This record gives sequence, structure tokens and C-alpha cells, in this order.
Amino acid sequence: MNDWRDVRDPRDRFDPRLGRQWYKRDGPHREYRNADREFNAHPASRLYRGYLNPDYTVNSLGHEPPAIKFPRYNGKSGAAIEPVSYTTAYNNNENGDARVGHVNEAFVESNNAINQEGGKIPLARLNSDPESMRRTQKLAVDVERLRVTYGYGSRAVEVLKGIDLTLPEGKIYGLLGPSGCGKTTLLRCIVGRKEPTGGMVRVFDQVPGTPGAFIPGPGVGYMPQELTLYPEFTIYETLLFFGKLFGLSESLLNERIQFLLKFLDLPDKRRLVKNLSGGQQRRVSLAAALIHKPPLLILDEPTVGVDPLLRQAIWNYLVTLTREQGMTVIVTTHYIEEARQANIVGLMRSGRMLAQDSPERLLEDFNCETLEDVFLQLCLADKEGRAIVKHKKMLEVVSEKAKDNNTATVEHEKEKAPIYEIPPEVKHTLPPRKPHSGFNTNTQRHETTWEALCRAFALVMKNVTRLKRNYPFLLFTFIVPSFQVVLFCICIGADPYELPVAVVNSDVHPILSQPFLESISNHTIVQRPYSDLDLALASVERGETWGVINIGHNYSTALQYRFILGIDADNETIEESTIDIYMDMTNQQIGFILQKTIFESFITFCENLLVKMNRNVALAQLPVRVREPVYGNGKPSFTEFMAPGIILSITYIMAVALTAISIIMETREGTMERCWVAGVKPFEVIVSHVFSQFIVMCVQVALLLAFIFILFSIPLEGSLILVILLTLLQGLSGMTYGLVISSICAEEQSAMMLALGTFYPNLLLSGIIWPIQSMPKIVRYIAYGLPQTFPTESLRCIMYRGWGIDKYEVWIGFVVSIGWSVFFLLFATAAFKARS
Repeated sequence: MNDWRDVRDPRDRFDPRLGRQWYKRDGPHREYRNADREFNAHPASRLYRGYLNPDYTVNSLGHEPPAIKFPRYNGKSGAAIEPVSYTTAYNNNENGDARVGHVNEAFVESNNAINQEGGKIPLARLNSDPESMRRTQKLAVDVERLRVTYGYGSRAVEVLKGIDLTLPEGKIYGLLGPSGCGKTTLLRCIVGRKEPTGGMVRVFDQVPGTPGAFIPGPGVGYMPQELTLYPEFTIYETLLFFGKLFGLSESLLNERIQFLLKFLDLPDKRRLVKNLSGGQQRRVSLAAALIHKPPLLILDEPTVGVDPLLRQAIWNYLVTLTREQGMTVIVTTHYIEEARQANIVGLMRSGRMLAQDSPERLLEDFNCETLEDVFLQLCLADKEGRAIVKHKKMLEVVSEKAKDNNTATVEHEKEKAPIYEIPPEVKHTLPPRKPHSGFNTNTQRHETTWEALCRAFALVMKNVTRLKRNYPFLLFTFIVPSFQVVLFCICIGADPYELPVAVVNSDVHPILSQPFLESISNHTIVQRPYSDLDLALASVERGETWGVINIGHNYSTALQYRFILGIDADNETIEESTIDIYMDMTNQQIGFILQKTIFESFITFCENLLVKMNRNVALAQLPVRVREPVYGNGKPSFTEFMAPGIILSITYIMAVALTAISIIMETREGTMERCWVAGVKPFEVIVSHVFSQFIVMCVQVALLLAFIFILFSIPLEGSLILVILLTLLQGLSGMTYGLVISSICAEEQSAMMLALGTFYPNLLLSGIIWPIQSMPKIVRYIAYGLPQTFPTESLRCIMYRGWGIDKYEVWIGFVVSIGWSVFFLLFATAAFKARS
């Protein structure tokens, strides 16, 4: 007696909630048992309770056992509902061996529970039996009980509800259904771009997206529903880019491009994609999916929005590819009738597979003339919650397995005549069809560093080409930083001039007051004389002047006595020799400039007066001597203070702008999705953008520094090389931060808001506009942690102190820039990986 061993309940394929564990042992009669009941199934019985008997064989004489009629059972209680009759069928090959075929079951128990109380029987599925198919053919795609849910908790929405799909190699599978039924989600699971909530997906006997799998990667050619092409590229550049992504050699790539140009009847390869018609663009998109000759081709709504002639042409190409090259194809569409040329069609609705079989058998089983009528019957039955019970006969898989020259199957002999004739000049270039177009399932993909470098290089060349074709944008990125520096040097840091000031000179003998007024710079202050102090103050109140200079009636005489008497001068003499100034201090910078100009003019006036009196001019100075500065010059400007920070901040924000929206735009255009399916890794995308944008940034920095040091003569006491390196590192930090923004934002508007929202606090707190020593201590500690605080101070030390990399204040700026760049790079990589 053989030992008992585990075996899955056959119904678990259709109702996983049963959770039954069956045991079996082999003998004259196979025995099954579980905790609920036992039963026997004779090997000659093709079906038991509507399920496939795996031991079923055709007898030695080639006769089919008689039709067996079993009752239909409730999935919950096991009670019979209604009888269902099954008729078996078979095919013999030339050797007389029987081949187990493809089973269609008349809506076997569905995933939904049967509502006995309401008297409704749920819609079951017309299913091409996958177990039989797995034993008779090599499968390209095998999907079992696939479930996908979006959202969490109470907002969770189940998009795919237990999908089963089985596709042999070398076939066309037409996935039909209305928009929003889950077709694209199913395809994303097949190409490894979406992780299922439950169930299993295998492609060429490998789980997509797992280590060693060929999908995503060279195992699939993917054509999304959108155009997903780069409009700035020529046809040749488009195919070259996708070929380089898959690491094709130069000679093989050129050979494939020439073949696809002829095969798809594409125009001149030098034409830009944006100048092509809609139909030509569709064919270029198809060529991009075929460039590496994938064993599996997936087309998501390839015929949407195109004219009927182009729609038929696309299907003609697909039929040619499967018949001449043995390629496996999955096509989704909501144009149901166009799928008549597919070998197998699956009808989806609301995340469930209603039926899947060959078009001819579906039409025959439902006694309909069009697939649209079949789909309508299934939808109505699904909506009303009822089952369609018919006598179904066993159906065979539409198969085109490779045969020996001396062997031909009945099915191959009955194959339809080709509906598309390959052009003569193209037919001889088609490669011979191979028995198996897929990958060897016994091997795994071992990705090399060279493959990663090829993909990264292709992405870099793609980015550079897009930049070259966009001349206005490229010119804008080069000119804007230099233009900002020019505006800064011209408009920021210079002293205000031509400021109107009211003057009231009441001096009776203006022998000294008038020379003082003449010593005031006319460039800075424009004097407006007034006869009365009240009138002068009224002009300030009306905003006509910025202040009032008031000189008393005995000013000149009192000033002479003050010089002569010195410390012995009385209070009246001191009071009469003093000039009164009334200021409008609403503008602090203008007020300080006016005070500074008046004080400096008075000191100059006093020095001239002392010279005439043969006195020491030092008497006009404060008893404090300011010597030559250790660093800098005696008259520093606000421009020189801000220049280092402006250099770094302009480079930083322009680098952020370059990368913050570039990846978002590609994602919105759909081109990034195609790259992910091709096997591109997030780190490769980030590195390619950093490298290509770094080239643009080098030109920006060169122009910016040329304007700063050559045109406007900003002092540079230290090494120009250190200045360039620190500026480039800050640009790299901004570039990686832009990638962080791209990784967490889905729209350009939100990306720009985040970029600007973080730039201004960084600008205000980094000591660029005002010294951080003036900030509160808590804010100062926060400022030290920003990406530009230490680098700005380091650049000041290089430019104005002439310090080298050996100083702490210098090398800390380099360390901070590198540290933030690495952090942003790792964060962006992790965020992209999570999103992709």
C-alpha cells in the first residue's frame, strides 16, 4: 500500500476560502479524503464533480470514455444545486497518443459565496483549465488567484479579485474589458512593476521582480497605452536609446534598427518623433518594444485612438511576429471585436476574469456571432448574480508547438491562413522561428556591472540629447545665473545717492556754516533750502525729503570760540556751535548713509579749518585710531560681504531647478515607466541625471565666476581652484536635493513649491544676507546644520582671507557639502525605489 501524501483540493483554485487539505494514495482507484468526507475517483473518469481528474487518460483503443454527468455542488455546504453535463474530447497525433486538452468548465464554483437564501447562484467562470494546459505546453505567463488592493484600511479598494491567466508560448492573448476593469494593473503585475496583494505570477517560470528574473529587463518588450516617446528624438535616436538600455552591441543594434524600419514601414530614421503622424508614432513605439527581440511582448491599448486601418495593421504585425518569430504577445484593448485574431482572449469585468478561451470556442459556446455579444451576456449575468448553465464540451488549447518536419498536428493543419503578408524585402530578414522563444527556465539572470554601466550611459546620452534639442531651455540655464550675478553686483551693496535733504541755515555770519554745507557730497545729498524749520519738517512729513539739517543763527561765531576755548567752553557756546539733524528713519539703510555722509563731511570740514588755523588736524578726530585691516580693505562694501553666499546660493538653487522637475516630467510623460520595465534601477536614473546636469552646471559656474571676478572685480585672495571646487560641490548638493524633490513629488507645481519653500529659509538662515552671529542662539544652532552655512563661511575665508584647505574653517565647508550630497543621493535612491 502506498503512503498517503498531501495534495491540494482541486476546488481551491476557484474557492481559496474552503482551505481544505486533501490526502491521496495511489492504487487501482485513487482515494481522496479530508476531515469532512472521502470519495473515490476511478482513473477512467475524466471529471469528478466538475473538476479535472489528473489521472484521466484515453484508453488504448483511442476511444473516449462516455460523458459523465455529475451534480453541481454548493461551495459552502456541499449540497447539490443543479446537474451539469460534461463531455470529454481528445485529439490523437500521428503516433496514436492521446493529448489531454483544454477544459472549459461551465461556470465552476466562483470566488463569491452562493446566496442560498436569496435563491441567486453567482456567476461562475468559463475557464480554460490551467492544470491541463500546464501539463501539455510550456507556459510563458502563469497567473493564479491574483489579487491587488490599492489603499489601506477602510479606503482599501480591491482592483483584481482572484485573476487566473494562462498563456502558452508563441500565442497572442487578447485581454479584453472596459476601461478601469484592471487590465493595466494586471499587466503591471506581469512585468514586475506592481507587487500583488495575493496570488502568484510567473513569467517563463520566474517570478517577475525577484533576483535572477529576466523581468523587468530584457525578458519583456513593453508598449504602454500612452505614446511614451521622446518628441525631441529622431526615430534612429529613439531605437538607439532603447537598444542601449538592453546592452545590444553596435552591430546588432544597427541590424535590428534597419530591420524594424523596413518591417514596420517607418519613414526616414532622421525625422523627429514630434513631426510624425499619430500612426507613425505608434509604430515607432512598437519598434522600441521590439528592438531587443523580447520573448514576451506586452501592448497596453495599442490601438486606442487610432483609425481602423492602423488598428488592423498593428494586429497584422502581431500575427506576423508570433507566426514567424514565435513571440508571445499580450494585448489589452476595449475594442472587443478586434481581438478575433488572438489565439486566446480573456474577458475581464470589475477586476474579475469572466471567461478565457479561443474566440471561436467562445462564439460557439454562447451561440453568438460577435465577441461583443458574448461579453454582453457575461456582463449581464454577472450583474444579475446568476449563472449560465450549458452543456459544455471539452475544449483544446489552440497550440502552435514546434513540430518536426515529419510530424504535423491536426490543429496545425486547421490553422487559419495568414491575414498579413510580409513584404518581400523584409521576409528574408526575419530570423528562423525557434521552438521556444523564452529564456531557459533553469537559468537565472546574473546582471553584471557592464550592463548597469550601459544603461546609465544610455540614460546620460538621452538627457544630453534632450538638452541639446531644447535650445531655449539650454540658453536659459546658461544665462540666468550670470544675469542674476550681474544684477546683484550692480544693484546690491552700493550706497544710495541723490537723496533730497532740507537745509535751514539761520547763521547771521555764515563764514563757517556755508563752507560746511559746501563740503557735503552733492552726489549723495541733494540740498533743498528752507527758510523756516517748521516748513522743513513739514517736507519730511510729506515724504519730500529724507531729513533736515538745521544750523543756528550764531553758529560760525560760536564754533570759533569752541575751538579756541576747548574744554573751557561754556554750555551756551557748545549749544550754539552744534548742528541739529532730523532724520526719517523708516529706511534704515538710507538713514545710516545720510548720517555717515554728514559726519564724514563735518570731519573733512574741521580738518580744513584746523589747517587754516595752523592747528593739528588730529583734533578733529576721535581719540581712537583705526589702523590698516588685517584682512580686507578699509572701506568694505555690502556687496563683498554677500558675494560668497550669492555665488553658492545661485549655483545651489539653479541645480535644484534643473533636477527637481526633470524626472517628474518624464514620469508624467510615461517614458520613465518604460525605463523601469526595461530593468533600469533607480540609482542609475539618479546618477544619469546628476552626470548630465553636472555638465550644464560646469558651464553655469564658469560664466558666474567670470562675471564675479573679472567684470566686477570682487576680491580674491585665495585659490581659485578651491573656489571652483566648493562651488561645484554646492551645485552637486543642490542637484541631489532636486532629485529628492522629484522622488517625493508627483507634480511640477508641488515640486516648485517645495523647492522655493525650502530655499528661502536656507537663504535667510545661512548667513548669506546677514551674519548668523546676530541670530538667537537656538536659531544659530539650526543654521549651522543647513547645507550652505559652513560652505558660505568657508568661501569667505578663501576669497578674503586667502586661507587654504588646511584651515578648519575651509575644509569643514567641503565636508558639509559632500555629506549633504551623499545624504540626498541615498535618500533620493530609496524614495525612487519605493515609488518605482
